Amino acid sequence: MRHDLSHLVVMALPGWVLIGFAACVEYWPALRRWWNRRRARRAGDDDGLA
Repeated sequence: MRHDLSHLVVMALPGWVLIGFAACVEYWPALRRWWNRRRARRAGDDDGLA
């Protein structure tokens, strides 16, 4: 049973990698915007629009 489970995980891995890659592509601009806003706030010149 344990061997079957590990085999299933290995088979499903490419799908998970693809999903993760798609999520990165989808959310990368939002993530970068959030990161720039955070950095600007830390620098102390946050005027509300990053």
